[in-house]
Amino acid sequence: MLSEQTSATRIYVRTGIHRDEPAWWFRNTSSRPEHTFRLENTLQLAQLSEEAGSQSIGLLLPASQVIFRTVTLPERRVKNLDTLLSYMTEESVAGDVENLHWVVLAQEDKLLHVAGIDENYLKNWLSHFSDAGLEVTEVYADATLLPVNESGWSMVRLEEQWLIRQSPFSACIVEDSWLETYLTIAAPEAVTSYSPTECKRDIIRRANHEHPMILLNRAEPSPSLNLMQGKFAVKKPHSAWTKVLPVIALSSVAVTLFFAFGSQLFLFWQARHYESQLEEQTRAVYTEWFPTQKHEKNLRFYFEQDIKKSPAQFLPTLAKLTKMQSQIPGIEINSLDFKTEEPELTLQVIAPDARSLDNFIELSADQFHFQPFGLTSTAQGVTVTLRNREKK
Repeated sequence: MLSEQTSATRIYVRTGIHRDEPAWWFRNTSSRPEHTFRLENTLQLAQLSEEAGSQSIGLLLPASQVIFRTVTLPERRVKNLDTLLSYMTEESVAGDVENLHWVVLAQEDKLLHVAGIDENYLKNWLSHFSDAGLEVTEVYADATLLPVNESGWSMVRLEEQWLIRQSPFSACIVEDSWLETYLTIAAPEAVTSYSPTECKRDIIRRANHEHPMILLNRAEPSPSLNLMQGKFAVKKPHSAWTKVLPVIALSSVAVTLFFAFGSQLFLFWQARHYESQLEEQTRAVYTEWFPTQKHEKNLRFYFEQDIKKSPAQFLPTLAKLTKMQSQIPGIEINSLDFKTEEPELTLQVIAPDARSLDNFIELSADQFHFQPFGLTSTAQGVTVTLRNREKK
């Protein structure tokens, strides 16, 4: 249990995705629903600073904000694991993999179970708690604290969402309105539910109903599930002089270099600044026209080549999709595949919620006949693959 991890009283806070969403908190000694508390939003975090246990906070972030993957390590020796994991998961992750903080959950020979979270997202939450006078010492994806079901999944309802643990090293969150569809697509062998559900599927095994926070508090998490590892690991306190002396030495060197090379360094910085701006503008134009391409260098050359290779009907189709996308707030086309020989058009679309996705499909119905596949809930919202196949 979380209560057995330390003899001291500790507070755990489960936040929403954003600061204006409700948050739950409880102590590691809480054993009954009336010992759990709800904040209207995390702008009220400062209220916890006077509570017993506030000196050490356990942060529970929504599992939808964490990416879980299993990869096979190469035979050669790995020097930088973060770089390798970003490369190996690039094709299966929506978004910028280079900004992910990776944590190794478990290793079985060459098989690696890992979790990734956006560094800036994690830093912002730690900063919010620090600003409220609270020190976070451990961070978990909330659904990874659910019981492990050896024959299938386990799940519990929190307001309008379902926290689901799929295995010892993977978890997710699904909106209540999408639960039955998601279970149909994923087809787990069995699902143990700790909350009442209207889902009528035979795979549901109904356990005793539990308050979600009390169920999470009963967890016995492995230390490897803690996302505050590596660069985010809690540092042991050092003496004051061990912090001050390096700063003094570095300042002295900086002053010497400034007077020796000040003007040359400024001119070099200015040139690099203009070059960086031009590269960013070129990348923005290339990404807008060819969102599925991963080229990072020599973009002007690749832009000309991709324009030449594009079939005649591709650019008008892309223009139509871009116009439809702009009419539905929050819709993002993450990847696009156009096959002229079929002909077939396949999109991977990210929507903030199911309603936005339905609106996009309905808006495009006059010109496309999209069929949805592979519906999942991700950190950005609802992700789905849409396929449109025309008759020859």
